[in-house]
Amino acid sequence: MNIKIIYDNNSGKIGLNPSWGFSCLVKTPEKTILFDTGGDSTILLDNMRKVGIDPAEIDIIIISHLHSDHIGGLQGLLKINPQVNIYLPSNWIKMKTCTGKIIHVKDYQEISPRILAVTQRNNLSLVLDGKDGLIVVASRIPKKVLKMIEKVKKIKKREIYLLIAPFCLHTTDDIKKTVDSFKAQVKKIIPCHCCGEPQKIIFQEKFGKNYIEAGVGSTIKI
Repeated sequence: MNIKIIYDNNSGKIGLNPSWGFSCLVKTPEKTILFDTGGDSTILLDNMRKVGIDPAEIDIIIISHLHSDHIGGLQGLLKINPQVNIYLPSNWIKMKTCTGKIIHVKDYQEISPRILAVTQRNNLSLVLDGKDGLIVVASRIPKKVLKMIEKVKKIKKREIYLLIAPFCLHTTDDIKKTVDSFKAQVKKIIPCHCCGEPQKIIFQEKFGKNYIEAGVGSTIKI
């Protein structure tokens, strides 16, 4: 299993374009999945080209939530891959008309035996079965991500080995308590996108070697 950050405001590889938003490509033996599409299709597709990703080979797109920095690249990508399956939470009944097959996830839905899409209110996460535990990609404010991973653990009855969290965490108010809450729930963490640098430092201090720094162009091999 291979996870590559395609769109992020943090730089992980020289030559790629950091920008406000998030997208990562998850490549498994069963499926090639794009989680979120960043804020701009030109940047998204250019970064894909530079790291050797063919957008036409993407099987599934999962949109975590409807903020423009997570869905802004979708329409441009659909011009290249118009028949891709797009997973959305079931309560998203209003969306601009687009090509592709829209699949609404009411609670959780199996994509393949080792891949799950899970909703928590109006958010959607990606859950992967790994050898050492679950790999979860979840994006939203920390409180909502915590509720998401609690739900995932109940569904799968496994511990979370790695959380990739492009969540918004700018202020330092009660940050140590927030980080402690994550440390109690997951073994390893990659906070990215709009998590501020001072907050990342606290994550690093708390998680130690289980904190992973990543930005656009970074590859995580599971």
